[in-house]
Amino acid sequence: MKIELRRGWGRGRWIWALVGFVLALAGCSAWPGQAPWASSPVPPPSPSPTPRPTATATHPPATPTPAACDRAAPGLPLDVTIPDDTVLEPGAPFTKVWRVRNVGTCTWTREYALVWVSGPQLAAATRVPLPYEVPPQATIDLEVPMQAPAEGGLYHSNWMLSNAQGHVFGLGPAADQPLWVRLWVPEATPEVRTPTAPTATPSPTPSPSPTATPTAPPAVHETRAILPAATVDLDALSPEGVPDLAYRRDDDGAAFLEPLNQARLGVFGPTAPDEPACRQTPQAQAALPLSGLPPGMYLCFTTDAGRVGRLRFVALDPESGELTVEVLTWPLPEEAP
Repeated sequence: MKIELRRGWGRGRWIWALVGFVLALAGCSAWPGQAPWASSPVPPPSPSPTPRPTATATHPPATPTPAACDRAAPGLPLDVTIPDDTVLEPGAPFTKVWRVRNVGTCTWTREYALVWVSGPQLAAATRVPLPYEVPPQATIDLEVPMQAPAEGGLYHSNWMLSNAQGHVFGLGPAADQPLWVRLWVPEATPEVRTPTAPTATPSPTPSPSPTATPTAPPAVHETRAILPAATVDLDALSPEGVPDLAYRRDDDGAAFLEPLNQARLGVFGPTAPDEPACRQTPQAQAALPLSGLPPGMYLCFTTDAGRVGRLRFVALDPESGELTVEVLTWPLPEEAP
């Protein structure tokens, strides 16, 4: 009996001791003047500044630039008449017609015009107004009456469009490429008169006159066919001579003539030049493509020995690559008889 009461009292004493210990700990962590079991007050959050809206750069709608407003593109075809390198007789009148399309954002009004900008004017007006309005994506044929020059040669005339404010524009992404007409005019052939038959009246015996010095004959005048990878000595057309010209074709089949050993080559035109004309023709040591040369075109050359001559492009066989040319080389002045 005594042992059981002592055990029950001991258990309760330990329980109350534990409760007191817990309350003591709570009292140590409490704020002054605050109950140990009361929770610590949480201070209210300080107000954060209201964020300002981020400034976004705003631009007014872009107005079309002149290049976007006024732009032209080639029609189909661009050259309705007088394609490049057309041969016209001296003084012949003609009408050049270009077909162009309005690919800009502005309508071409009647205040727009086709204007001459450089090169020979070819007896044309400097400004040709448009005959009607041309809205965007529409096509117009621009006609200009012209006249071939009286003297022979190659003529290249450049033209562009002009808007109502006088700003010029043309073809290409930057609207800065001109329209042009390029033509050849052959040299005028001198008139040949048939001499009249002499009368029966005896003529007096002419007094002796000094004999005129004969013109030196060409050193070389020959037409021959050559194959790709061949070289030619233009001084004598001899295989033993120093080559002046090489005929080559690239992997795509394009043919060209390449001067060798300091020889020079240049394009003259569709008429046969004489020696002084070839001496004045610009020549270079660069390779010359044959793709843009029509048959019958004349070239001028200077050999490694200093002789001047002309070469006529006769024909080019696209299958075999055989090139036919006519060569004429004049002698040096000291070689004249």
